[in-house]
Amino acid sequence: MQKSITKELWQCEDKKLIELLICRKGGRTTIEIVDEILTQPLNKNQIAKNIKKDYHTVRYHLTIMCKHKYIVKEPIGKTSYYWPSKKLINNIDTYNKIKESFDEEK
Repeated sequence: MQKSITKELWQCEDKKLIELLICRKGGRTTIEIVDEILTQPLNKNQIAKNIKKDYHTVRYHLTIMCKHKYIVKEPIGKTSYYWPSKKLINNIDTYNKIKESFDEEK
């Protein structure tokens, strides 16, 4: 089910973040993943375990968010960890408004 986009959200500067989180079917899963990364840097396996999702699902969402530079992938040792990017931090108000719109839908 696709969410409706409020006028307040459309007034936000970062339309791409809105598109990635609201206009895609898996936006709620992406939000769960981003929330995990906002608490601390994690690898794919840790994220998948924490949110109880398949590893491949997590990898798919991380790839999208990295491609659009909202999340940064950094190799440390034999694994890679994911961090919120400056772009995401700069748009955290928009992110939180989007997240609130999902919370209201529950």
